Amino acid sequence: MAKLAAGGAAAALFLAGCGATRHNLSPLALVGPPAVRTDRSPDLDSAKFYTFSVFPVSKFSSTAGLKAGSYEDEMLFIVRCAFEARGFTFVAVNENPDFLVTVDTDMPEAGAPPPTSLQLPERKAGNALALDAPLSGLFTPELRQQYAGLGWGALPEPDDMKGLFPGKSLLDSLKPGQEMRGTLTIVVLDGHNLNELWVGVGGGVSAVPSFKVAGQAIIWNMVNEFPRPPMAERRRSAAELMGIDYRICTNDGVRYYPAIIGLDPKRPSNASGDIGTYDVVLAVGGETVVNRPYSKVMHRLGGPPGIQINVTLWRLGEQINTYVVPQPPPVQQDAATILAPEQSAPGANRISIPATAPNLKVLKMGCGVVGIGVLIAIFLIGGM
Repeated sequence: MAKLAAGGAAAALFLAGCGATRHNLSPLALVGPPAVRTDRSPDLDSAKFYTFSVFPVSKFSSTAGLKAGSYEDEMLFIVRCAFEARGFTFVAVNENPDFLVTVDTDMPEAGAPPPTSLQLPERKAGNALALDAPLSGLFTPELRQQYAGLGWGALPEPDDMKGLFPGKSLLDSLKPGQEMRGTLTIVVLDGHNLNELWVGVGGGVSAVPSFKVAGQAIIWNMVNEFPRPPMAERRRSAAELMGIDYRICTNDGVRYYPAIIGLDPKRPSNASGDIGTYDVVLAVGGETVVNRPYSKVMHRLGGPPGIQINVTLWRLGEQINTYVVPQPPPVQQDAATILAPEQSAPGANRISIPATAPNLKVLKMGCGVVGIGVLIAIFLIGGM
């Protein structure tokens, strides 16, 4: 039984319950911290993992909880962004990824009072997926070529300009006693022999009546337990570039944006203009970033050091035009440190985000700028 009580050993990362004053991350305020459990195979050698791809489990399993056409695409998108934020490089499934990732859920349950504990399924690396046939016959080079055109891990752009702005908050439809609970499972497989190497199981209770929104907090927690790639192969994060950390987030399950979740108080004063914690990014360099994955946003932000990049923000219904300035790379580390993957203990990167901090400009970054852990970034726009 995985406890939900605050401060429990399974609590990796959580948002406190909603208070009287909402801010941009309020929709992810869970009823207690999410519970997370992971299991890894002895064959997992994270030092050899640099690239990855994702695939929908529903295509290969008739018993999958997530179904094509429901919200599986959105969950795969969030999983992709989570692993990109850890420093891995996303590639198409036919581009020889080092590892493959999928996600599934036990269908969420709504309408009951929140429990004091949450029972997580027992899943072990090696037998976590219930597939209709062995993956070896389903991931041949010819089939991978076909899968590559299906857009796994990506979302379509909105079909109208109205869709470029954050939609109506799901918090507006809350009803007392209608809490939702559910669990998610992430499975990592070797990209070559397709053996299961790592499994994360997480669950939580949310007041938001959509698991597409509530499930994101659980996903970030699970991926936070997966070891990062070696420094030499790790993509620089926004925290390293500008002292600004963000995550891709949504409040309606349709429009996904980068949201600022951390500002390093030690970053240079000229690293950015008027940017605050919980701001939502609408455009970078004049180009919309709605439904763009983490890596695409980073590509827009990752210009030459010292060159100003224009950014359009959305702050509680107001558009703000400002800028960011990429900083020089950090001082080179010794070869042993660069080649060694991060080996932080489970839960070492825990960060709590207060539910009522509307004027907060600087959020403490629990792991520092370099090697920062996973943070949650889900925002609330409107209804405030």
